Amino acid sequence: KKCCLSKEIAASEKRDQYIKKTSKKDDLSHSFFECDVDALSNSVLDLIESKDFDMAKEVCRKLQNEYPDQVDGLERLAFVLEAEGNFGKAAEYYRKTIDFMKKNPGFDEEGIQWYTEKVEQLKSKGK
Repeated sequence: KKCCLSKEIAASEKRDQYIKKTSKKDDLSHSFFECDVDALSNSVLDLIESKDFDMAKEVCRKLQNEYPDQVDGLERLAFVLEAEGNFGKAAEYYRKTIDFMKKNPGFDEEGIQWYTEKVEQLKSKGK
């Protein structure tokens, strides 16, 4: 990730500037959203940390629409839903993440197992 660090910092700074300059968080046409998939995906984590779940969901939708061949949109949406306390919906998106990982090359069994355990943990929280 060292090679992408400067891009991620720049995207984070753009996001912060965007949020400060506008009160229209639902306007996805600004340059903040014009960054690469890694920076966009990582911005979801920042938005979760700041508890801006609505904006985080918008970024997840953008990830899903613009990068359907990447797992990030599904995975990050699961993170957002879990952070909100919506455990049933989060488990659903973790299952979608697992399905994506099983159908596409490059994912190891350990990662799939981690998400499978996450679904089980969320089932017990939802009861």
